[in-house]
Amino acid sequence: MLLTRAGQGSYHKVEEVTMGGIQTIEEMRAAYPDEWVLIVDCEYDESRKLVRGRVAAHSPRRSDVHKEMLNHPEGGAVEFFGRIPADVRFML
Repeated sequence: MLLTRAGQGSYHKVEEVTMGGIQTIEEMRAAYPDEWVLIVDCEYDESRKLVRGRVAAHSPRRSDVHKEMLNHPEGGAVEFFGRIPADVRFML
């Protein structure tokens, strides 16, 4: 487990996962609801959709998982397995 400074003397934890086996996106979604997940050893389908990989870290805070990416120079993917509020807008 990693602790990251959240401000005002409090800490948030980022769970660093002992590299387990390959999981599908559906398995990750069930295991880490409402969390940001860092996925390494990614596997994609023919349309370049992420279908499976290994969970390297997870946290309810996106910034914590993005910081953990620094420990994985081989790269990976970050996914959020929760419901996105209706009032959130994305710019592509």
